[in-house]
Amino acid sequence: MEDLPDESKPEAVHHLLHLYHASLHPTPDGGGQPTLARVVIKKLKRSWSLATAPFLFVLSCVLAWEIPPVSCCCWPSRADDSKEKKRSPRGIPTATELDEAGVRFRRKEGAMSFMDAVFDKEEGVMEIPLLSIQEASFSNFRNLVAFEQSYPVCGSRFTSHAVLMNSLISTEKDVALLKETEIIESKLGQDEEVAEIFNKLCLGSYLDYEKHYHLQLFRDVMEYRSVPHHKWRAGLKHTYFGNPWSTVSLITAIFLVLLTVAQTFYTIYAYHHPASS
Repeated sequence: MEDLPDESKPEAVHHLLHLYHASLHPTPDGGGQPTLARVVIKKLKRSWSLATAPFLFVLSCVLAWEIPPVSCCCWPSRADDSKEKKRSPRGIPTATELDEAGVRFRRKEGAMSFMDAVFDKEEGVMEIPLLSIQEASFSNFRNLVAFEQSYPVCGSRFTSHAVLMNSLISTEKDVALLKETEIIESKLGQDEEVAEIFNKLCLGSYLDYEKHYHLQLFRDVMEYRSVPHHKWRAGLKHTYFGNPWSTVSLITAIFLVLLTVAQTFYTIYAYHHPASS
């Protein structure tokens, strides 16, 4: 009890599950204040992102026949926008869908709890602490959800985190992506088993979606995903910068286009301004 943060110390511990739940209290400040260097780097990256937006738009138009078109739903009407503001998101897209939308996943180091997930909407990076999945994980997690459901005074932090992970993980592809970024460590046989754990974790549970631990993270993720050029940049990265040969092919194609434009320009210029004999 002495090692627990003041915010997570209960007035009385009724059983071991209660004590275990209290020990999982997330970091109060979400991981500490950013340093000056991190703030400066973030601003520079933000400026670069805004500067590359016009280039990405032009390049995506040139390569439109190879990149899937962006749906018009990326620009909702004012009526739809007002509805979104009134109703908080019930979840977020899966990990693979967010990866296609430009969101990067990173393992968060130095976290007090595996629930210390954060999302930087300026850089498009979601940081989640390591989560080790074992044979007893489902029963442990399910007991924590049941404890919060039956004892509301303790809050709903774990239920909120369970909804987050259930949203991120739908199939084995999502598990593979989170394992690749070292967010999930599985000791089970196959990735389908890990996906099944999170898909069943929140069945029959209640969560106030207008006020819960990861509400701001949900809002920031949905706001980031609605920006068109994030998806364009991710599409270009996956399609043309996924391996060195694709990058070389893209550079060669751009170089040939520039040569063609230069040749056309000089041909027209020579026609309208013939050299004097």
